[in-house]
Amino acid sequence: MSTGRLWHTIRNPNGSWQTFFGLIESQEQNNPGAFTDISCAGVGNECQVVGVVGGRLWHTIRHASGTWQNAFGLIESQEQNNPGAFADVRCAGVGNELQVVGAVGGQLWHTIRHANGTWQNAFGLIESQEQNNPGAFADVSCAGVGTEWHVVGVVGGKLWHTIRHASGTWQNAFGLIEAQEQNNPGAFTDVSCAGVGNQLQVAGVVSGQLWHTIRNTTGTWQNSFGLIEAQEQNNPGAFADVSCAGVGTQLQIVGIA
Repeated sequence: MSTGRLWHTIRNPNGSWQTFFGLIESQEQNNPGAFTDISCAGVGNECQVVGVVGGRLWHTIRHASGTWQNAFGLIESQEQNNPGAFADVRCAGVGNELQVVGAVGGQLWHTIRHANGTWQNAFGLIESQEQNNPGAFADVSCAGVGTEWHVVGVVGGKLWHTIRHASGTWQNAFGLIEAQEQNNPGAFTDVSCAGVGNQLQVAGVVSGQLWHTIRNTTGTWQNSFGLIEAQEQNNPGAFADVSCAGVGTQLQIVGIA
């Protein structure tokens, strides 16, 4: 992404890869400009992509046929409000909907693309659904788990979690994940989460190391953070960024070190 352009590839079920990266902009009739942040999600049999250009959110879709939506769509143009300049964005598929969260001035804003292609008519401020406000979010991640959408963010090095239920209601307060654990690795600088079956799994970076925990189907949490490096026979060095995804019954993790 050094030039701000989006490149795409595919790993096939047989383990082979698409033979070359494809430039997404070459499939679109418009070009919003240089992307500074990007997220993607599977929704049904499509890949949906959301990215930040100049603080605004742009969206496109790769259809099951392999064709792309013919133009990037500006999400703000579908909404009746505009929270301001987005610095960070994440998205996840929940059923046949795409749910999007972005950070503006440390606050978390949410919208939905419905199965019929329409968007929620306004961005919603997640903090306004909660009885507490942890402070300014520095990083955010999200995941679909069953019919619920989970959000995990970093505030002052701590991990906070909330849920949007299938009914559209929210958990009534952000929960501090560290309060559920018997250990505290220290100040988190980056976080990612994924649904694996009916569990939410979370990975985060603390002083270059990767720490992991799980929210169980019952709503309880694993009783302590686990150090991923302690499970590995090698150590690549200090991780600066992490991302994860649920693939069947496995959690797969990729990090920059």
